[in-house]
Amino acid sequence: MPDGTVALGLPGLFLVCVQYFELVQLGRSFKADFGSCAVRLKAAHLHLLRWGASADITDKEALEAKLSKYGPSELETAKELLQSIHEQFDRAQKDSSGLKRRIARANTVEAAKEVEELDVSEEIERAEPKWSLTYKAMDEVKVKYSKLSAAIGDTKDRARWALYDRKHLTTLVDEVPHY
Repeated sequence: MPDGTVALGLPGLFLVCVQYFELVQLGRSFKADFGSCAVRLKAAHLHLLRWGASADITDKEALEAKLSKYGPSELETAKELLQSIHEQFDRAQKDSSGLKRRIARANTVEAAKEVEELDVSEEIERAEPKWSLTYKAMDEVKVKYSKLSAAIGDTKDRARWALYDRKHLTTLVDEVPHY
């Protein structure tokens, strides 16, 4: 039987990471290649959802049965991976908040435009058709993971925040398991 503290920590970490994906937006600095960046972020989100679904991470009994087949080092690796994703989101969110505060102190129209958050539905319509179609197809695939989405609850009234730095996007996408 796996270590209970590790096993119980996995679902919580997983759900927090999924929730971060639901709340993150792209800032104006991504406008030039919004389509490809939005698709990369959506793909990472879907990879994480698929990983969680295959582990039955929101079904405690099924999860415990699956986790019992793994050793402590494998469980620790999964926990470290989720912690790393969580830390990357925390770092990106803190950097974004810091940028917004610095821009607010500048108090200029140009500065305010720098931290403008892009509207996904508008920007994806303006993107190249290959990115727009891919993004919409991924939204349809995401419906398959409604059980996981329900586990994190409704995010429409939660505070959203934007990524402004491309390195944060790249790091987040690279952290998510792609298997």
